Amino acid sequence: MNEPAEPHIDEPQTPPDARAGRRRKAWVFAMAGCAAALVANFVAPLWLNAAILVVLVNAVLVVWARGHRVRPLAVVACLWAVPVLIGLVTTAKPRLPRATPRSVLCMTRLKGIGNGIALYAMQYADAWPPDLHALVVDNVVELRQLECPVEATAGGLDFFYTPPAWAGDPSPPPEDTTIIACDLRRNHSDRTRNVLLCGSRVDRLGEDDFQALLTRPENAAFAAALRAAEGP
Repeated sequence: MNEPAEPHIDEPQTPPDARAGRRRKAWVFAMAGCAAALVANFVAPLWLNAAILVVLVNAVLVVWARGHRVRPLAVVACLWAVPVLIGLVTTAKPRLPRATPRSVLCMTRLKGIGNGIALYAMQYADAWPPDLHALVVDNVVELRQLECPVEATAGGLDFFYTPPAWAGDPSPPPEDTTIIACDLRRNHSDRTRNVLLCGSRVDRLGEDDFQALLTRPENAAFAAALRAAEGP
């Protein structure tokens, strides 16, 4: 005997107008998110853009896990990634070229010049030498100490120094940012400079970082003298 067939119950169908309305709302949301992403690219800090991107990515994952449509939200997340990626690329600090043995020797010689200036000050009541050749005359450094081993032309003076304008000031400038002497621009083809600072520390800087250091108020006189020596 045949069993009676179970009555067929039609699944509720979403009216086409309702589906179209949801799609319109979804893409309006996507377009609004795109506009917000473009605005954020210009006005919002990088950390805020990154935080919003993390929230959007997590929202995409949650919505997807619940079985809902994620395309509009995913579009917004992808577009919001644009200002974050641009910010990361533009703010990334370029790495310095690898130091060679000769560039390390150059730093060592500049450090020796700093020691020579300190010895000169001990002999002359804290006076600063008028130029680097005075250190050779007083036998506190050797002549070759004034040559950069990287510079192709042998002989001559390869470091720049000028007596500081703040000499004798009872309130000396900060030691970590005040330049005493540096490489000449011609010395290193990789656009780096070795810099002797007031605290007797020698730093190796890229040209852009060096130029930024020159703009500090305590280096104004040094920067002007260096431009006069090297040209613009």
